[in-house]
Amino acid sequence: MKSLVTLFHKVLDDVGGFCSADTTRDKTTVTSRFENEGTEFLTRTLPKYGSGLERALDNGFASPDLFPGFRCRQKTPVFLGGFMDLIFDRASGALLDEPDVESIRSLRQLTLLFKKIELECEPSRVSAAFSAFVKSDLEVSEWEAQDNSELLLEFGRISRLLFSVPLSAVDKRVRNFDLEPAHGPGVTADRLLANAKYTNTTWTTRLESVAPYWRYQDFWGYSSERLDKVDFRAPEQ
Repeated sequence: MKSLVTLFHKVLDDVGGFCSADTTRDKTTVTSRFENEGTEFLTRTLPKYGSGLERALDNGFASPDLFPGFRCRQKTPVFLGGFMDLIFDRASGALLDEPDVESIRSLRQLTLLFKKIELECEPSRVSAAFSAFVKSDLEVSEWEAQDNSELLLEFGRISRLLFSVPLSAVDKRVRNFDLEPAHGPGVTADRLLANAKYTNTTWTTRLESVAPYWRYQDFWGYSSERLDKVDFRAPEQ
C-alpha cells in the first residue's frame, strides 16, 4: 500500500510546482500519518479535508472546525497550507478577492484522490455498519409499536401547511403522466448498459400504480406483445 503514498507524493510534486506552493512538509506529514493511521488517512481523513474545503468555499471563509484532525495555524490548516494561502487569508479565514483557481483544483485532486478507491474494508467497520443498521431497524420497530397517533396527526397537519402547494403540483404531473423519462449515460443499478436500459422487463406492482410500465419504461417502443413479457413483482418478491 506504500505505492499509494508514492502516487500521492508524485501528484503533490506536480500540482505544487504548477501552483508554486511549497510541499516539502506536506510530503513528510503524509508519510508519517500513513505509517500511523494506515490507508484510512488517504481514503477517509483526506476526503474530510476536501469536504471542509468545499464548505469553506461555500461559506466564503475557512475555520479550524471545518478541518477536524488537522492542526491549524490561525484559521487554516498547516497541512497543504501553501495552497490554502493562495485561497484564504490565514489570519481572518476570509476567501481572497481573487482566490487561485488552480490551487482549489489541486486541493480537490489531492484530497479526493483515494476517496472511491476499491479496497477491502476492515472487518471492524463492516461489523459496525451492520450493527448500526440493526439498531436503526429496531428503533423503527419500537416507534411503530408505540401509540403515536396524535404525533402523526400533528405531523400531517404541519406537512399540509408547509408542502401542500408544491406537492399538489408534483402529484398532478405524476397523475397526468407529464414527467418525461430519460436514462442517463451511466450504468443502471442492475448493471444494464446502453440500449439494454430500454428493454427492462422487470417492474413492480407498487411502481405500476403511479408510473405504469407502458409510459415510463416502454415509452420508446411500446407494444402489447412486449408488455405481455413483463414480470410485475409484488412487494413480497
